[in-house]
Amino acid sequence: MPISTLLRTRRQKEKEALKKKILTVAKRIAIKEGWNSVTIRRIAAEISYSLPVIYSHFKDKAEIIYLIANEGYDKLMTELSAAVESDDRDLKTELLNYCEAYYKFGVENPAIYHAMYGQNYTDQTNVSSEQANRVYNFLVEKIKPSTDSAKSCLELIWANVHGLVSLTHLNKVSSTKIDSQDYLNRLVDAYTPAIAGR
Repeated sequence: MPISTLLRTRRQKEKEALKKKILTVAKRIAIKEGWNSVTIRRIAAEISYSLPVIYSHFKDKAEIIYLIANEGYDKLMTELSAAVESDDRDLKTELLNYCEAYYKFGVENPAIYHAMYGQNYTDQTNVSSEQANRVYNFLVEKIKPSTDSAKSCLELIWANVHGLVSLTHLNKVSSTKIDSQDYLNRLVDAYTPAIAGR
């Protein structure tokens, strides 16, 4: 292999490694201090690189958050797929497993979840909306509702679980002493009969 090709390959690997490092540092700052503390200047200082180096990899902070959000969607989809992987389970079990996996991911990854659902990515917003829809569409594809009413019930289940995650992040749930597991059970119990007509 020519030396020029080896050098190009090496540079590409170094570039990818630095890009990954930037994303890792941004996530770490967000987890500890929130997304408002994540700035290009702060990231540059943390990894001991100049601002132009960071900007040579990312257009702006919004692009960094957008990419982290996409990683979050991929991770959430993996966890949801694992939770409802069997076709032999009954409808109620599948719905409950989906809700539990979704809630668990959201509560255990608040900074990532906020990047996924609570940040503005400027020109990437439409692409991010497609990712968010992918999470809901996964539920629709798994359950295969046969009526618009059943499909609406699935949307309401997703919206309720998303709301519970958001309230948990805002520390609003603890004040009303809502047991999340009991809430998810009651949520699924309430909508399963309407969805079962699939």
